[in-house]
Amino acid sequence: MPKDLPIIDAHGHLGDYSSIFIRQLPLKEAIAFSNSLGIKQIAASSLTAIGGKLKLGNSELFKSIDQYPDNLLGYVYYNPNYIEESLLDINTYKDHPNFAGVKIHPRDCGAHLLDPGYEPLWELSDKEGIAISCHTWEGEPANSPALFFSIMERYPQMIIILAHCGGTYRGYQDSYRLAHQYPNIYLDINGWLYSATWIEDVIENAGEDRVLFGT
Repeated sequence: MPKDLPIIDAHGHLGDYSSIFIRQLPLKEAIAFSNSLGIKQIAASSLTAIGGKLKLGNSELFKSIDQYPDNLLGYVYYNPNYIEESLLDINTYKDHPNFAGVKIHPRDCGAHLLDPGYEPLWELSDKEGIAISCHTWEGEPANSPALFFSIMERYPQMIIILAHCGGTYRGYQDSYRLAHQYPNIYLDINGWLYSATWIEDVIENAGEDRVLFGT
């Protein structure tokens, strides 16, 4: 890999998370640590927003981004249970120079991917080309990547990042099949159940330009 190639981590989080304990460094230290690994920027969403405090989480995220604009990009969190508030936040931040897209987490907000509350977001992405990073994990009914087959039939221009690459081996297989069918589907390899062989496999099956590095 060329030494001057910028590395962007496509899957980061800031804020507090109520579901499980996640050890976090102070932001300044976390950025310094990432830089020491050669990571230039982190595309992050707010755990505070995912945990239920939508407005606070999205606001805090972009305040942090303004502190470290060379190091952070931001996904606005969308909660289908609060459609108007979520769309307002997207509208507020989508012109920010460090806006990366939208984050959804069906399991944690209790809304299945086929819930109609996502329809305004699908329409927005399909029309405006806004990327959506979705927590996916085969075996979790709310956010199995296979659900995107029917969604993409209706919104084929959406840009979707399948976070965790579907989580399991079966989820990964569904993910790369989606990538074969739709050129605007990307696979994020953060925290999935992989081995070194699988990394080579996912590159071969999905294509090197469709796989995103994430920690």
